[in-house]
Amino acid sequence: MHRVLIFENDGSVAQLLSYRIRCRLSFPISSAHTLEEAASLLQTFRKDFFVFLVEWPESRAAQAILENLIDEHQLPTIAFTTCDTQEEPTTKSPWILDTVHKTCIHEVDHIVRLINRLDKNKGVKVLIVDDAAYSRLHLRNLLEKHRLTVFEAADAYAALEILGKEPDIRLAVIDYYMPSMDGLALTARLRETYSRDELAVLCISAADGKTIPDRLLRAGANDFLAKPVSNSEFLCRVINNLDRLDTILEIREAAYRDYLTGLYNRRYFMEAGHKLFANAQRGNLNLCIAMIDVDYFKSINDTFGHDAGDQVLRQVSALLQRNLRKADLVSRYGGEEFCVAALNLNYREALRVFEKVRATIEENVFYINHKPIHVRVSIGVSTYLANTLDEMIREADRGLYQAKNKGRNQVVVNLK
Repeated sequence: MHRVLIFENDGSVAQLLSYRIRCRLSFPISSAHTLEEAASLLQTFRKDFFVFLVEWPESRAAQAILENLIDEHQLPTIAFTTCDTQEEPTTKSPWILDTVHKTCIHEVDHIVRLINRLDKNKGVKVLIVDDAAYSRLHLRNLLEKHRLTVFEAADAYAALEILGKEPDIRLAVIDYYMPSMDGLALTARLRETYSRDELAVLCISAADGKTIPDRLLRAGANDFLAKPVSNSEFLCRVINNLDRLDTILEIREAAYRDYLTGLYNRRYFMEAGHKLFANAQRGNLNLCIAMIDVDYFKSINDTFGHDAGDQVLRQVSALLQRNLRKADLVSRYGGEEFCVAALNLNYREALRVFEKVRATIEENVFYINHKPIHVRVSIGVSTYLANTLDEMIREADRGLYQAKNKGRNQVVVNLK
């Protein structure tokens, strides 16, 4: 369901939209120039489409036919018009997500942005906190048409319970006036656990006073809306907040990823590793640290060139990811050295897991300029919980040097 359907009469707007969508999103596109063509495509390929872009007709009869077609197939639709005075269709069909008055190129870009958001929304979780059931239902209907997964809470305590079970909720829409705990107190409670970059909080209030928005924003809300709220403004704020979270996540990932291998870098390993170490100290998990070094890596660079060395590092990284568990933290620690924080392995299990990693790399054929070569690694592992994470890393490093001194291409697991 990643195909876009465009209905537009003269084809000029459809060509521009198609060009922008292909350049930025790479989604396949189908175009229809008549209502009959649109109806035929929907009848035949409905399951392939996830969004419908339509130029809203001026004819009342054509509008009625188009509304029936949209409602029949329940396809999320973005309508665009070429005239500011043309009647907005959003009140007629609940499946019309937005109406754009196409008067400049930036509004075409807005349509592309909406499509991108609609695609990203699948699996994104939103929590609505409001003691009024009819308000929750109304917002739920709006959000679910944007493919968002919605949770509801009638009060702050229910909201906290849901967040405890669903910690990956990304946006909380909170009404200010609620019994027991109001939106201000709930926002402050949420900020004790979640930063603004992890969970966006959008507060809504019917209060006329000017101090309430200020207090909510100071307490940690990302955004504020005053009632009555139009559907289009509410959805714009939701989209803006989710886009902001995505941008921050992308920047953070870029900062934490090694550009060559795609693995986490040393900086991220140390930040995440300290959290894992603290959990291990509390007795919640067992932690072991492994240092992995490519044997004779300098000779690979000297013989085949640095590009060949880069290829080897990328392939070793892929093999590490494939042969370790998703819960294990794998990083490029520096140069040809990798560091792994593995969870819940005792001495024998650690020896078995990392011996398998070593053997897999040894058996793998690496092709450099179409020539096969074999690569080997030495591995040192620390399986006991030391006083600090740095001490565990040093102990794993000591095991690595023992493996090198014993002839390389082997695993040394240290037990204190």
